[in-house]
Amino acid sequence: MKSEKTDKKKIKISNRIVYVISLLLIGLSIGAVVVFAINSWDTGYKVASGSTNLSVQYYAPQFYTLWCGYVDNYTGKYIFIPTNTMEEWFSFVNNSPVNTDGCTDSNSFPAQTGWFASSNSCGSWDYNCDGALTKRWTNGSDDRDCSVYNWSCDSGWDDNTVPDCGVTKSYFNGDCWVDPVPIPDISFCESSSRTQQCH
Repeated sequence: MKSEKTDKKKIKISNRIVYVISLLLIGLSIGAVVVFAINSWDTGYKVASGSTNLSVQYYAPQFYTLWCGYVDNYTGKYIFIPTNTMEEWFSFVNNSPVNTDGCTDSNSFPAQTGWFASSNSCGSWDYNCDGALTKRWTNGSDDRDCSVYNWSCDSGWDDNTVPDCGVTKSYFNGDCWVDPVPIPDISFCESSSRTQQCH
């Protein structure tokens, strides 16, 4: 009889442990949903004070597509930007609180794959609204031993230094030009002026 009571007590304790673990798992899963739901077009964006040209995405149901928006916040506190519809976003843009600003650009949208040599009309290089700045050409050139005996030219930026977006400098295309007639021969790695593009 005593053994049976002990077994029942163990079962109760076990059930309580399982219950507590279940509650913890549910809490963690809800927390994960909340974390991943914050700062997306369907829930809106919480924009910290001091944010400049922060990329957000707003939904235009009329066109079944997402577009990019850019927010400045100098209020000294967090602000919330509704972006579930185009009307919500433009309501913020047209009635933005003091020390905040919203901006849009016709070339900027999440599916943008084009590259640009100047920032957009909002002053941002983030044309595809992914929150990152991506440069088009990222390799430098440090092997330029070009001669009649050794045709070796790396393609890339001069001085092996990748410039910032919109900066123009010399770019080597990887071709070696040699005129073997003179002695010594005239040779050089071909280059041209190029402006760094980004999106």
